[in-house]
Amino acid sequence: MKKWRPLTTHRTNAQNVRTTAQSTRAEDSPHRRPPTRIQHQTRLEPEQISQLVAAYQRGATVYELADQFKCHRTTVSGAIKSRGAFMRRTPLTERQIDEAVTLYETGLSLAKVGKLLSANAGTVRQQLFARGVRLRGPHDPRSSS
Repeated sequence: MKKWRPLTTHRTNAQNVRTTAQSTRAEDSPHRRPPTRIQHQTRLEPEQISQLVAAYQRGATVYELADQFKCHRTTVSGAIKSRGAFMRRTPLTERQIDEAVTLYETGLSLAKVGKLLSANAGTVRQQLFARGVRLRGPHDPRSSS
């Protein structure tokens, strides 16, 4: 019957000890990864969350609250949801869309119209497109008059 060799070989302690010249630490490796930027985590206190939810319910946007509380917008959304508050996605009203059309046709950019209406530029663009407004390209003149 054939004898099988063991898969691992036994080493003595002297063979396992490395000298400092044989070190394989990460900083000695030529393939070392550059140091990464440490991500800052903002944890909101319960009192801050209460203030944040109250401000949101009064009409502040997630982006405004993120700036105010010096945290990410997803932190704000998570805090609002954790308190059981309803997250709004307020569509533009017909009156706001009419105003957006007028402002855009006077030469304002989608971003500026959105800022005036407290809406995202993409939302303004969708509504203008749905109304059949011809959207300007990046090199088109700003005013249609």
